[in-house]
Amino acid sequence: MQKNDYDYLKPFFPDMEQEKVFWSFICFSRQDYASKVPLGCEDEIMLALQCADGGCVTEMAIRWHNLGKTVSPRLECFDEAWPMLLAPSCAKVMQMLAARHDQDLSPDDVTQILLESGFKDLSDHPWKGDGKGGEGCD
Repeated sequence: MQKNDYDYLKPFFPDMEQEKVFWSFICFSRQDYASKVPLGCEDEIMLALQCADGGCVTEMAIRWHNLGKTVSPRLECFDEAWPMLLAPSCAKVMQMLAARHDQDLSPDDVTQILLESGFKDLSDHPWKGDGKGGEGCD
């Protein structure tokens, strides 16, 4: 994890060790279980402050909901994850998403932004970058 992220987040998560955490995400539709588990929305990307030893410090979701004429992403997180939004790396992602707020971003679009921002794709079928989005996406 970059030092500026660590320095910002450490007061909120005092047990966090810089060398043992990293930014990650999982795209539901690129998981082996996607066709077997109901989701309640069209797709989901879980962003996490991942622990190298397993588990995560905190997480949030971007979920795509069918609104009739369009499928739109919605950010969801519990209050424990609010500090994550202002960590420099995550704030950069939010700025990139905000710059494209009127473009109906797909899970592949968000995946590309996350990868460009240093997040690691932990999906069972990581994004290929070929516009097809791995198995089962889009």
